[in-house]
Parts: sequence; structure tokens; C-alpha cells
Amino acid sequence: MFSKIREILSTFSKKVAEVVSTKELSEEDFESIFSDIELALIEGDVALEAIDILKEKLKEKLIGIKVSRLRKKAHEQVIGLIKEAINDLLSKGIYGKEITDLVSSGPKPYVIVFMGVNGVGKTTTIAKIAYRLLKAVLSQS
Repeated sequence: MFSKIREILSTFSKKVAEVVSTKELSEEDFESIFSDIELALIEGDVALEAIDILKEKLKEKLIGIKVSRLRKKAHEQVIGLIKEAINDLLSKGIYGKEITDLVSSGPKPYVIVFMGVNGVGKTTTIAKIAYRLLKAVLSQS
């Protein structure tokens, strides 16, 4: 699954780099390029809410940017901005809050459901989230 998404985002970054190495990326350019990968992301089982948030974050970071006219450097800069947008999305989640904020402000007990087929990393993710929540509780006391 992740290899498909990586491939999709690589294609997106190359298309954006082609445009920004010759001119400033306009909103129309962005929409045209993003519409090509939006369907591919949906087919790659990326949540619609996550796609919408990613689209907005990428718009903020990419529209109107000034980059080096060298295609390789433009591509590196675009990849860096895409990584920042994805990191923002993954660190804050689709609700724009850290998991620790959601749990501390939510109803008690706070219930989180993890679903997925065998071998996708549910147990590892649960352990990571439990560790993050434990650190948050210990730092408050």
C-alpha cells in the first residue's frame, strides 16, 4: 500500500517540479496536477478527509513558491515541501489535534478503535500511542 502511495506522490512531485522550474505554480496548475493523483490516492485506500487536508496543506506550501530553475533542485525543494505537508497531516491527524489533546479533553474512558487486516501494524501503533499518552501523563504530574 505504502509503495503505491509513494509512487503517486513521486509522480505528483515530478509534475509540480516541471511546472515550478519554468514558472510560478498557479492554483489552476495545482488543481490540474492534484486531480490526477486524487483518484489514485482514493484507490490507494487513503481516507477522503486525509486527502482533502493534504490537498489544502499542499496548496498552502506549493502555490506561488519560488524555486531554483534547475530541474533537479526544484524537484528536491518540492519533495521537501510535500514531506512537510505529510508530516503536518500525520503529526496532527485529520482533526488538527495531537492524540494526547483529544484523549485529555474527550469523554472518559476515551475509546479508540484500531482496525485492519493481519500484519498491518495495529499492535505496534497501539504501543506507540500508549507510550505517547503515558509520557504526556507523566509530564503533567
